[in-house]
Amino acid sequence: PRLASASSVSYSRLYKLKREVFIEFLGSFQDDFEKYWMMRDKLLYSNEFKVIDRICWNCESNSHYAT
Repeated sequence: PRLASASSVSYSRLYKLKREVFIEFLGSFQDDFEKYWMMRDKLLYSNEFKVIDRICWNCESNSHYAT
């Protein structure tokens, strides 16, 4: 079971991917790939949960959603 939820501001199509497929696909986008590993490491190794408190990952703001 998940402890979080998400909402969309417009119509969305969702896909369920195996972790391995996601990591391989994410590797095509270097900036996002690096952000993923940075977030993962902070969560796993330093219990730094503030890394997931942001609303907008593009500019790291909490004042608006990324579009």
